[in-house]
Amino acid sequence: MMNRAFFNICLLVCMGFISSCEKDELPVKLPAKSDNVQLGTADMTENYDRQVFVNLETGQQWTADNDDWDLQLEAHKNGCLIRLNGGKGVLVAATGKNKFERVTTEPLNWRWDGASGMHDSLALAGCYNLSVKTETDSVYVIDRGFAVDATERYYQFYVKEISEIRYVIVTAQLDGSSVQEHTVYKDSEKLNVYFSFAQGGKCVPIEPDYSQWHFCFTRYRWIYYEFSPPLLYTVVGVHINTAAISVGVDSTQKFETLTPEFAQMLHYSNRRDAIGFEWKYPDFTSTGVRYITRNYINFVVHEHNAQQAIYKMRFIDFYNDQGIKGTPRFEYLRIK
Repeated sequence: MMNRAFFNICLLVCMGFISSCEKDELPVKLPAKSDNVQLGTADMTENYDRQVFVNLETGQQWTADNDDWDLQLEAHKNGCLIRLNGGKGVLVAATGKNKFERVTTEPLNWRWDGASGMHDSLALAGCYNLSVKTETDSVYVIDRGFAVDATERYYQFYVKEISEIRYVIVTAQLDGSSVQEHTVYKDSEKLNVYFSFAQGGKCVPIEPDYSQWHFCFTRYRWIYYEFSPPLLYTVVGVHINTAAISVGVDSTQKFETLTPEFAQMLHYSNRRDAIGFEWKYPDFTSTGVRYITRNYINFVVHEHNAQQAIYKMRFIDFYNDQGIKGTPRFEYLRIK
């Protein structure tokens, strides 16, 4: 019998390369929509180039390019978490040096963030000591991903300051030249602010105000630790607005009959991957792969604001009317 690890490797390799041999898909008839249930769609494009931020109350959406940023920095005044753009393939490595010198990309011990985005899973968790207000780790090298032009793929950097109003990031070329200091200001209206090393370094606008969105469709990195070394894999899923909502998950109730009383009994999480990516799965056939949504999984969105609104939601498709992947469809209803 084929062992589990070998099967998983084969499955993941197929998932990574199957898009090159996918055939056009026929449109799928969606389930009938109940009265008052809202239908939402998020056009990420066939190659998942876009992040799509969604507000369930208004139906409003905002889009941004998945590859426009390298670092995501907490925006509130006490924030200090710096996350990598895993969906772009960003990695970092500590050089072991405390100043810029000529370095090479080999050999380096590359680090990545955990999918949860929690503090103890972050590659840059030790880059700055808030208690003594000084950089604590070392100079880092960033790999901005294989799709980035070789001339802008690698930089050295360190975090010089994290305060209530700003981050200060110092960058240099791999040979130690072109040292520049960049200020990324915090914003009390945002969950995160963003920085790109492109064109010598710049701040980039990505998110709407945190009060305006509930969750975001995006590419991100999932790590299969059962492999040695761990297998880093890019998935398409949902990150929630951790400042605005918590999410409960249930597959015992029918969507149509899930009640506010039942929703109150669920366990809720505000981890950014509380919705995640496993609301769909790949169905492999002789002609390619089609992603099937698990429409029996209910996600219950609980707002943290004064309204304390509760929405039930489920995913019903991953394709547009032309049968092209990259357009998640979901239905939802406010139940409180």
